[in-house]
Amino acid sequence: MRRYKVSTSGMLATLFDRRAAWQKTQTLEQLQHLHAELGERARNAAEEMNRELSESRSMLSCILDTVSQAIFWKDRNSVYLGCNRMFARNAGLSDPADIVGKTDFDLP
Repeated sequence: MRRYKVSTSGMLATLFDRRAAWQKTQTLEQLQHLHAELGERARNAAEEMNRELSESRSMLSCILDTVSQAIFWKDRNSVYLGCNRMFARNAGLSDPADIVGKTDFDLP
């Protein structure tokens, strides 16, 4: 009668390797899910911030156009960054957005 010696260390190593591979796969899937969820949250937050910024700019524009004074603002190089409707009209422009990027020498 022959006796066969069965090596259990090889089978255990294979089982441990499979378990480790399965755990890595599960971890990777969880990370991918979290990445997708965080991306969605970031997109939603950015959309909300853009909506709020748009509302804020609209309110500021309304206030500036309601004031009975000509208002403008420039950067450090004396380039116009914006103005209200009254200042644009006084400067000979049809729209306040037309003044952006101009200097006093560029005005009509």
